[in-house]
Amino acid sequence: MNQQQIRSVRGSTVFMIFQDPLSSLNPVKKVGKQLLEALRMSSQNRGEGLQNATQEIIGKLKAVRMPDPEAILERYPHQLSGGQIQRVLIAMGLLMRPKLLIADEPTSAVDVTVQAQILRLLDELKGEYEMSLIFITHDISVAYNVADRIVVMYAGKIVETGPTDDIIKSPGHPYTTGLITSMPKGTRRKETLQAIRGAPASLLNPPPGCRYNPRCPFVMEVCRKSEPEFYSAKGNSVACWLYNKDKPWETSSVSGVQKPNQNEHS
Repeated sequence: MNQQQIRSVRGSTVFMIFQDPLSSLNPVKKVGKQLLEALRMSSQNRGEGLQNATQEIIGKLKAVRMPDPEAILERYPHQLSGGQIQRVLIAMGLLMRPKLLIADEPTSAVDVTVQAQILRLLDELKGEYEMSLIFITHDISVAYNVADRIVVMYAGKIVETGPTDDIIKSPGHPYTTGLITSMPKGTRRKETLQAIRGAPASLLNPPPGCRYNPRCPFVMEVCRKSEPEFYSAKGNSVACWLYNKDKPWETSSVSGVQKPNQNEHS
């Protein structure tokens, strides 16, 4: 795609909310002017005029539950809280009318109360504006409450994908299992968390084969040599050699780890 084609897609078809909301706004321009620029770009892409622009902007700020939107238009980004900035960016996305909204850790810079408000707001707007939502997060509990489907990635590679309930209640990939078992349950006072052993893989020099193999408790020789294909397991699509029925089982090279029952992964 050339730059003109990319520009026609960016914003109008796909809009992204980045992890650091403050860095997404120009610090020397008032919020109202930046929202007007977004509306102007959206109108140009659709060949529309800019009638009643201010009222449309205020309407979108009200849609994201922003109190006193008229005053917000006259403020600079540094005069807003983290939650307010996130709402401004979501309102900007609504002005662009995207078919797909990508939210990259949109709640990492806000407290728990505001986090719940933002998540509820995104869920409501998704249905109201008929747009799809890709929610990027490291918090699997947030993913469970937001997503219809979950895609689990490790070191830049997809390792498992499937319906949310299937992923959470019956994970197939050892990394997915490690993520879920490492979460505190809150049901026992002296609970011991099951941390994932080792350190994350380097993206500059990733390990050969399956990128999770240096940390996997079920690692086999084939894991170190070849990147796994996707196999159907427990209702999910899992990139793991454990589920290849045509490969003979090999002894785990990690000491003290019990090899899983072959029947459990058939």
